[in-house]
Amino acid sequence: MHIDKVLIIESSFYRDISDICLLTAKNELEKVGIHTDIVTVPRISEIAHAMNIILETNDYDGVIVLGCFILKKEIGELAMVECVKSVNELAIHYSIPFGFGVITAISTEQAYHIAKKSAIHAVDACIALIKIKSNFHNRANHHLYSMYKNWLNNSS
Repeated sequence: MHIDKVLIIESSFYRDISDICLLTAKNELEKVGIHTDIVTVPRISEIAHAMNIILETNDYDGVIVLGCFILKKEIGELAMVECVKSVNELAIHYSIPFGFGVITAISTEQAYHIAKKSAIHAVDACIALIKIKSNFHNRANHHLYSMYKNWLNNSS
């Protein structure tokens, strides 16, 4: 299995925290030789929109979304729920592996504490799903080839 490129979409609303997440994710991906394209959006509510725009015209092996949502500072928790739901729907629609690294925290201190771990989990999830997709696509392609080969042999 070869992974060419992963798209990282990060929300920069909490810049210091998103910088930690982004640097961690990039380092983890570089360790295993995966190249990245990075897109920054202002808030988590724009992550799914950016993901849709980019995936309509570009090919990636996976997507990692990063950001932060502080429950006590944000107005309405619906933005986080919508972010999760929308990104999930897009990943299914495009059949693209993804890692979700948008932190939900009750304070900026808590977010700082879990930023690296959250980014690492997002990278690990994305790579695991890429491996699953690759494994099952290889099986499906082999199965289709076998069916085609049998059809050719039976039609002769």
